[in-house]
Amino acid sequence: MRISFFSVLYFSAITFAFFLYLSTYISPAFHWIFGFIPLLIPLLIIINILLIIWQLFKKKWKRAGIGFMVLLFAGKYISATYAFSLNENDGNLSLLNYNVRVFNAYDHLRDENYIVNNKMIKWVGDHKAGIKCFQEFYHYPSIPVFRTIEMLKMNTPYYYFQPGYKIAKQEFGIAIFSKYPIINKGEIIFQEGSSNQAIFADIKINKDTIRIYNVHLQSMSINEEKLPGLSASQNFAERLRYLLHKLKIGYVFRTKQIIILLEHMEKCPYKIILSGDLNDTPYSYSYQKIKRKLDNAFEEKGNGFGFTYNGKLPFLRIDNVFFDEGFDIRDFKTHYDIKFSDHYPIEASFSF
Repeated sequence: MRISFFSVLYFSAITFAFFLYLSTYISPAFHWIFGFIPLLIPLLIIINILLIIWQLFKKKWKRAGIGFMVLLFAGKYISATYAFSLNENDGNLSLLNYNVRVFNAYDHLRDENYIVNNKMIKWVGDHKAGIKCFQEFYHYPSIPVFRTIEMLKMNTPYYYFQPGYKIAKQEFGIAIFSKYPIINKGEIIFQEGSSNQAIFADIKINKDTIRIYNVHLQSMSINEEKLPGLSASQNFAERLRYLLHKLKIGYVFRTKQIIILLEHMEKCPYKIILSGDLNDTPYSYSYQKIKRKLDNAFEEKGNGFGFTYNGKLPFLRIDNVFFDEGFDIRDFKTHYDIKFSDHYPIEASFSF
């Protein structure tokens, strides 16, 4: 019996697809390779769609049907990749999440007169969201422009800022600001010596209390100038080894952090909104682990690909808002017009 090349390719793709989709359930802490495998999922979805089209063209309906079944099985990965929705009227509870990159305080990011810094801080301070979550937050009272807590308190007077580290009077960390009273707050310790953080705040809204988690999972700490193909100062193999090493460390650390976070959430007596910078893609073990407990605002009410990284790897969606049952998601947007940081702000509105 003659077996065509396309038949072998088709059934190999089907088999590989099931393996890839199941790989998101295997922790990279078991073996770091399982952090890398899910990165192939978008490519596999594209290949599977092309193979379905080919089988339809060849009028091989059964094989095309199998391909459609695989796509159905991959539905959660497709919805995590691309979203389309008709947003409704804004709800009565809005949340802004933004990795602010220390408000561009570093010398190579700011201008002499702090013009961009002022614009950025004014934008986040004036934004009408009732709850604001920031990663890489920065406060330095010795320079007026960086008295960020005072600026943000004007519209959101209740806050919890947890510095991850300090240099003299400069404080770097993670923060939650709210126009509603914060009745309880705390930090979740990941591991000793880690600058990555998670905090929570229990917020009183009328007669109800909700819990907001703000997380900044293990950063890649990748120097973009060392990525493959960006300059000729190193050969490709060295650059690739550098990239893979950084990714490997990140996958393993985030897996441990997400377990600590979810264990803390299991003990929470309130409805939860979790926002932050996951530093991981929607196909990762970390993202999918959260997704099995909470819904994702982009997947429910986003549009397009929803990329949130404003850097040399612009195809990444690593900033997210997740929410518990009891919240009716009404709107979600990524503020692509706000380009102060290497992340775009994201905003979710809920009816609560």
